[in-house]
Amino acid sequence: RAMADLEYVPNGVARALRQTRSGLLGVILPDLANPTYGLIAKQVEVVASAAGYMTVVCSSAGDDDARVSAYVRKLEGLRVDGFVLRATREQRELIPSVLLARAPAVLVMHDPPAIGRQLDRVLIDNALGVRLAVRHLAEHGHRHIGLVSTQDLSQPTLVRLQGFLQGMTEAGLHADMAHVRIGAANAAAGEALTGELLDARHRPTALIVAHGPQSRGALRALRARGIRVPDDLSLV
Repeated sequence: RAMADLEYVPNGVARALRQTRSGLLGVILPDLANPTYGLIAKQVEVVASAAGYMTVVCSSAGDDDARVSAYVRKLEGLRVDGFVLRATREQRELIPSVLLARAPAVLVMHDPPAIGRQLDRVLIDNALGVRLAVRHLAEHGHRHIGLVSTQDLSQPTLVRLQGFLQGMTEAGLHADMAHVRIGAANAAAGEALTGELLDARHRPTALIVAHGPQSRGALRALRARGIRVPDDLSLV
């Protein structure tokens, strides 16, 4: 009663030092304005809360190595019990910094081969996702299916194209490379690449856009041409 009357708040840092457990999880994600990462942050918070943890979220979009490494040190200073993180290709020191930390860590949507099995991963099966998209469209009668994806040589990009080609083969369809466009991982590129496919003499009847920001651009390209989804073209 006295604690409530005095509005006493326990010192979490002092408690963590004594119990060697803070009840905090550090979450480092690239761009929280990206719906994918925003949703990941939200769901991590939901699951963590149910387990009695609170999340401390850092958005590292555009940050250099020095800054993301500082995030790790500051979270270590809070005695976080673990990390959930997604490093970008430009952030070469984030994972080494986490490996030096005392707390365990889980990588999300990232599988760098250089670190071996030192960190657990939660990965997306990109190839299967595109294969299932092709199967779905083929089952709805589409024979001319296009793909818009990113141009980097990362594993997700390569396996998405592999999944597309495999899915077309499994559906008994010809993969017309004239219906495949690759470009930068942003909305502007998605709009330009989709526009190229839509303006072609023989455009696809269905389109798979394999990257989130590119899909926003694809919708703009469709809207600018008055093409309705799914009435005029199917989109995944």
